Parts: sequence; structure tokens; C-alpha cells
Amino acid sequence: MATKKIEIDNPMLDDDLLVAKYHHGSLSDFFRGPLFDPPVDMFETDDTIEFNLEAPGIAKKDVAVEITKNRIVISGEKKISSIKHAIHHRMERVWGHFHREFELPCEIKKKSLKITHDNGILVILVSKQ
Repeated sequence: MATKKIEIDNPMLDDDLLVAKYHHGSLSDFFRGPLFDPPVDMFETDDTIEFNLEAPGIAKKDVAVEITKNRIVISGEKKISSIKHAIHHRMERVWGHFHREFELPCEIKKKSLKITHDNGILVILVSKQ
């Protein structure tokens, strides 16, 4: 018995798959919720190592920095800002918890940690040993 292939033209299905692919390629990732991974630049000078984390909408108090001998962990949360008792027609901004971990190119002075927040950029500065 021959089978017949049936084409289903469902634009909603196509959009759902496109959104799932945008969220790291799998439906299970998509249904876990928004994935927030703020970009980070890392610079090294003669005396310091500096991290610049894009952090618009993230309060300095919502960020934690942990330093070990050769690693730095930057974690925190960008909280959703919504108007209660309103119908949301579109929510494009990404929010949620984040966790970034980097290997340091050299040993640093743990007590030298300085964190500032400047125009949406979280600046983390540590001195080299």
C-alpha cells in the first residue's frame, strides 16, 4: 500500500520552530524560559584585568563576583520589568539569571576587586599580583 505525503501549511508551527531555533536550537531550551547571557569584554593591562559586562537594566546589587586563584565568576539576574494588571502585547527584552565564568590569564589580588556601573556597562577591575 502506498502512502501519501500530506503537506501541512501552518504558519504558526513555522514561527514556533523559528523561535525555538533562536533560543539555542531546541524546544526544551525554549520552554525553560528566556536565556540571558550578557556579553563580556576582557582587557589586560600591565597592572590590571578589566571586565566590561553589558548590563542595562541590571542593578549593581543584583550581581555577584567570585574570584579564585585563576578564575572569575560573574553571576546575577536581570529582573523582568512589567506593568502589573496590563495586557502585554510584546515582550522582546531578555531577562533572567546569568552565570559567566572566565579563566584569568594570571594570578590576581583578590582584595583589589572594584565594581562600578557606568551607562549600562558593569566594569569589574582587579589588580594583578
